Amino acid sequence: MPEAPLYTHHQSGRRPLTLFAGLFCAGMVGFGLWKDAQWYAMAPMWAALAGVGWLLVTNPQSGAVLTPRALRFTHGRQDRTIALADIASFRKHIWSEGPDEIILVMHDGEEIALPSQCIDRGFPAALEGAGVRRSGS
Repeated sequence: MPEAPLYTHHQSGRRPLTLFAGLFCAGMVGFGLWKDAQWYAMAPMWAALAGVGWLLVTNPQSGAVLTPRALRFTHGRQDRTIALADIASFRKHIWSEGPDEIILVMHDGEEIALPSQCIDRGFPAALEGAGVRRSGS
């Protein structure tokens, strides 16, 4: 019987913000074509529209599942499972801009940075609850 997860988080590439950004970029491209804008003025919107279109087509998945024995996280093509017994500690790295980062410190000294899309604010507490100690920031 599978173990009950202590923590789960899932995020999809097709989010409302992605759809809004796609509609906004498509509208700006349409407006630029209607007003006969120069190519160099339109290039950023074309690039943004291509990026949003790629997210909508590929729909990258991110997430993490923490059980009493293991942590499994996925981000794009990266899919990794780590036994909790192999994790010595973790620390939270706070950036001045952008999302915070959780770094797992393994018993052999290896450091693994979890992608910020895989986790949310409740992850550090869940990791501590699973018995992994927090080291200094």
